[in-house]
Amino acid sequence: MIKKFLKKYSLENKEIIYVGDEARDIVACKKNQVLSIWVNWRYDIPEVAGKENPDFIAGTPADILEIVKSEQPNLKRQED
Repeated sequence: MIKKFLKKYSLENKEIIYVGDEARDIVACKKNQVLSIWVNWRYDIPEVAGKENPDFIAGTPADILEIVKSEQPNLKRQED
């Protein structure tokens, strides 16, 4: 699905950050070389998702915003 999303919207893998709540989300991100934020308040427990080494872990929705803000200069953006 990530690959289809990137193609549909003409995006490169370095232009997005994926937010997921399962270990399989992290695996899919690694397969497509996309940064991942795992949220630890939903489906998988930390011991399961942590084994997949997400790029970031968010404990609250506010954490997601802070992660995205901190990574923004590192993300490749299309020129307007």
